[in-house]
Amino acid sequence: MSGKKRNVMLFVLLFTLFLGVIVPVQAQSYGGTKTIRVAYRENADFINKSSSGVYKGYGVEYLNKISQYTGWRYEYINESWENQLADLKSGKVDLICNAQKTDAREDSVF
Repeated sequence: MSGKKRNVMLFVLLFTLFLGVIVPVQAQSYGGTKTIRVAYRENADFINKSSSGVYKGYGVEYLNKISQYTGWRYEYINESWENQLADLKSGKVDLICNAQKTDAREDSVF
């Protein structure tokens, strides 16, 4: 391998490592500790509140992964689908989990 090609590859490797360290730190500093209000319907696999008050499920795991980059905290609000839509429109909640896009909802929600 030529010296020039090796230097380029070394630069790309170091730049990639640098981004892996800097970008998550900056995302957390911009995100702060904002609380995101998440409306959900109880679903054992997606979002479920245990008897000890701990939220579990792959939806919770996904949101927790996002919070590693944003610094966000989540407040989970368990309510009916109709209340979720009304609360999203009024700004009471920021996010509805497990919502599906339909033609009927196209203009009002999405």
